Amino acid sequence: MSKLFFLIFLSVALISCDGGTSSNTETKKIEASTVTDSSGTTVTTNGTVIRLNPGGTPEIIEDPNGDASVIQNPDGSFTVTSSGGTTVFSADGSIINQPNLE
Repeated sequence: MSKLFFLIFLSVALISCDGGTSSNTETKKIEASTVTDSSGTTVTTNGTVIRLNPGGTPEIIEDPNGDASVIQNPDGSFTVTSSGGTTVFSADGSIINQPNLE
């Protein structure tokens, strides 16, 4: 009988100390933000400021993270990519596509 009691006790003890791991990871939602100024000459997306050059390639004039790139597409639109995400603009600075980031 004592062996049975001991086995039950040992089983309960092992189950309660299963060596499980816990995680303290935190999920943060990153919200992309894009603003076109009222004069229509610059666009700010995820902290990166792009100058809209009439008839020319859009130009990065401020890049706080140092990782932004701007590519002009054949149709005149342009794509800005940085650690904050990727945003596609029409030639006049209107947003064509800005995916939600999570």
